[in-house]
Amino acid sequence: MKHLTLFLPFLLLLTLLSCNDDDNATSNPATLQCDKLTSREEANNLIDQLNDDPLADSATIVANLIGEWGLIGMVPGWIGFEAGQECFKLTISPELIVLEDLNSGNNSSSEWVLRTIKVNSYTGFYLETNEAVWNNRMGMEVFTENIMLGSGRVDDGNIYIYEKL
Repeated sequence: MKHLTLFLPFLLLLTLLSCNDDDNATSNPATLQCDKLTSREEANNLIDQLNDDPLADSATIVANLIGEWGLIGMVPGWIGFEAGQECFKLTISPELIVLEDLNSGNNSSSEWVLRTIKVNSYTGFYLETNEAVWNNRMGMEVFTENIMLGSGRVDDGNIYIYEKL
């Protein structure tokens, strides 16, 4: 009986130590997956789908923006693709966007406003922030219910694709 008394706490401790966070990542759909998009082709296909059916009303977009968003892919402006190269989480409140760089641990924040852009019969939207133009990881241009993407209005810049958590 003495051995059983020593063995049970050891078994419980071993069981607890064998659990890891990866088990939660696959069971929780709101877990951030910075390497969700695994190829440039996959990312471009998603971009095409999103461009076909974006949210078209500024009030809907603004209401939908509030919450947490995780980077699921970044398409470099010129060539190449590396899944999970950058890993960001955005937390958007009505007044502020907080960008958390999960690789470095650095945080930055910016006020934001959704701009409406009208040219002839075209109406588009742009999430304007105070982030530098040439490194704009928050300047989104296409919005759907669960995904948003943008290049910070730089035609040949990196395209950042975020999914709502």
